[in-house]
Amino acid sequence: MLLVTFYAVRHLSLAVYGIFAFCIANLQLFDALIGSALDWSVLKLAPQYRAEGFRGITPPERASVLVKMGIAAFILIAITVPGESIGQAVFHSSGGRPILVSLGFSVLGLLAFRSLQCHSLLDFRFRRYGAADLTQTVLRVMLSIGLITAGISSAAVLVSGYGLAPLAVVLIFSPFLFLEGQTPALWFDPSTCMKVLRESGLLMLIAGFGLLVFNQDMYFLALRRGMAEVGLLRASYTIAFIPELLGTYIGQAVIPRIVPLCEKGEFEGFYRKFQKWALAGGLVVLVAGLFLVDPVVTRFFPISYRRTLTIIKILLPAGAASLIGYPLTLNFLVFYKPKVFLAVDAALAPFMALGYYFAASEGGVAAVAWVTCIARLVKFGFTQIYALRLAGRVGPGSA
Repeated sequence: MLLVTFYAVRHLSLAVYGIFAFCIANLQLFDALIGSALDWSVLKLAPQYRAEGFRGITPPERASVLVKMGIAAFILIAITVPGESIGQAVFHSSGGRPILVSLGFSVLGLLAFRSLQCHSLLDFRFRRYGAADLTQTVLRVMLSIGLITAGISSAAVLVSGYGLAPLAVVLIFSPFLFLEGQTPALWFDPSTCMKVLRESGLLMLIAGFGLLVFNQDMYFLALRRGMAEVGLLRASYTIAFIPELLGTYIGQAVIPRIVPLCEKGEFEGFYRKFQKWALAGGLVVLVAGLFLVDPVVTRFFPISYRRTLTIIKILLPAGAASLIGYPLTLNFLVFYKPKVFLAVDAALAPFMALGYYFAASEGGVAAVAWVTCIARLVKFGFTQIYALRLAGRVGPGSA
């Protein structure tokens, strides 16, 4: 998304980029809410079938695909039937239905792609996982940049180019799955579907509620200010939350160590040492970001996007906090106390809603960014304190 954003802001108006970024943010929200939760349940349930000698696509995988397609179909109908009304309210223009149709089919394609990747992880086919991921990334970037270069400024077409690339990859790679030996099994098994939903329900609730709470900013801006302001906010996010992306990648390296260290009773020492280095790294990134943001934005963003300078500087402390908290604190709490996120988000939600309403109505995008930054720092502070206390209490059998 980073490369596409840098290119898009140089060629698209703020309003068109705002619609494009709004749709992509919602696509990522649906992916995290539905795809991640269901894939987690598959990775938990499917290994027992492998242990019993089940070959090919396991029943939990099949159930997950059907549930995903059902949810995606519901989303498609729900957003496209009243598409023109939604377009007038959110995009402040006519022609909303084609954009929302593109978004709905993009959700379907991305969820199918996640199931393809989940199967590769289940069988430890990391080369196929990497090849599929690289293919969809290259295809997505090429389609997006190609359409923009061709002078196409239709948000519906741009969303299709970005969002349907994963579906194309599914069509390319899925035949290899069926070439594998398959143990006969029903595709539609109500009991397996219910089991998958039960396993993923809590995570879906926690992730969905948190994502909705912390994406209120773009919804309030869209309703109260318009797509140009959303474009400024989402372009600023791309720069300000680069540290968050880095923290997510670092997290992949430390996740496998969490449970073993907790089972040995050695996690607290590791956690305290890691967080000291993470804090130092976060402070370095924050200071460097504040110095570098001006030349980067001046170099890559056109004059119409220069207001992002102020917004990025407001958001950078939250981005640095994510670098500190994402790798270990977040993943530790997901394993041992996931409900704490629901509690924190529920406590923050009404204050954030009020803050966003007044900020979007009276102050504009910079005021909205302040609400986001403060809320993220409050959540970061609370989860850090809670995780530090919990780290000393976990031991064998705590997971």
